[in-house]
Amino acid sequence: MKRTLLSVIIVVLALLTYLASTSTAVPVETRKVFTFDYTPQSTGKAGSANFLLALTTPKFKHADNNFLGGYNLYTKLQESFQADIEEMLIAKGFNIKGPFASYDEMIFTDKRDVQLLLNFEIVPSITTLSGGAIKGINANKQEIWAYKGIITLSGKINIYGVEPLSNEKVYVKSVAIPKVEYIELDSKGYYLNYLDMASTLYNPIGEAYLKIYSHIIEKINTQLDTQEMFTLKKEIKELKAKKGY
Repeated sequence: MKRTLLSVIIVVLALLTYLASTSTAVPVETRKVFTFDYTPQSTGKAGSANFLLALTTPKFKHADNNFLGGYNLYTKLQESFQADIEEMLIAKGFNIKGPFASYDEMIFTDKRDVQLLLNFEIVPSITTLSGGAIKGINANKQEIWAYKGIITLSGKINIYGVEPLSNEKVYVKSVAIPKVEYIELDSKGYYLNYLDMASTLYNPIGEAYLKIYSHIIEKINTQLDTQEMFTLKKEIKELKAKKGY
């Protein structure tokens, strides 16, 4: 009887140890408050370019593993990016409409009056140098996720402009996201949901973007050249004329 009881105790202790090792009750690191901000180096007279632009909301394009850091981080980045791009273009003397959620949100008069609609697609790229996502099974036979590894962050931002009435592409640019190497990631435990696990990596991914954020906007500022956009006026006028305007 004593041996049976001892065997039961050993089995129970082993099970508790296993459950503890796959528990989702892991202390989550307090999220840092990141301020992504860019201030234009020079400011022109408002409306001096005599050119009406419209903007759509910047979109992140992700591969599955690129949500490391969680949705909240990318929402914050998207909002900051949107505000700073608009501020930068106004500082160049452009008049701005929007941002619109998409091309389809623009009404007819917007499409008629706007000379160029600019769209921004942010395409991060994460390269795993070592480690990575770890998938396991807990005692309830549920998938559980953890992450431990070292990554490099890079990518690009695609910019394309269309004449709004025809929706014809007339302007294309691509800006490289500066590389941040050897970012150490550790979820410090297992989670039932991949995105819950990914959100525990908010701080190191946020710090990586903070290092390069102003450089990204400055590179876009350089690419969006006012004089180059002026050269599009003839083509834009011809496209609108084909639509009767």
